[in-house]
Amino acid sequence: MAQVQTARANRELIIAGYEAFGRGDLETVRAMWTDDIEWVIPGRSPLAGTYRGPDAIMGFFQQLMERSGGTYRLEVRDVLASDDHVAVLVQQHGERNGRTLHLAGVHVWKMRDGKAARFIGMEDDFYGGDEFWS
Repeated sequence: MAQVQTARANRELIIAGYEAFGRGDLETVRAMWTDDIEWVIPGRSPLAGTYRGPDAIMGFFQQLMERSGGTYRLEVRDVLASDDHVAVLVQQHGERNGRTLHLAGVHVWKMRDGKAARFIGMEDDFYGGDEFWS
């Protein structure tokens, strides 16, 4: 039974984080991370790489918004959770230099002690994401 409660708590925490991100409440988002969180963005775009720690991730968010002129947004499609991980199926939207971003993806979260310790963002079209952000 403890695993179900942990899975439910993990799911609720991550959903609350996406809702806060959508409102621009980045302090609430930041509060859900461990101090040593890793944020992994695969690919070859200027945004790709591994960001370590909340300050580096906040810098990533700033680049995301600057490059999209503030148009970037996420639509959560589904959330799957266990006692160790949360997977979020998302649709990403944005505009940049006359191009439009519409990519499906999955965000995989590694949970530790009631917080998010690692994030990996994967898209259904890595080349399309790389092209959009480059």
